[in-house]
Amino acid sequence: MIPVACGREEPLVGDHAFPDAWREHADQGSGLYLPPTERVEHGSTAIALIERLVEEHEDPVVLATGPLTNLAGALA
Repeated sequence: MIPVACGREEPLVGDHAFPDAWREHADQGSGLYLPPTERVEHGSTAIALIERLVEEHEDPVVLATGPLTNLAGALA
């Protein structure tokens, strides 16, 4: 199973953020039907999870599907 963790609520630097309406739409699944799942979040932050996985895997591959805030935080 692929581990999943939540990212930061605030921008890494400054006050740049997606508009509230966009965030609410994304949080609601963008109108998609998403079947129930038994998956739960990893239990740590996205940054901590990225750092751990990079340490555990020699050649990690990153699929970035949104802003790179968590990746930037892990690389900092």
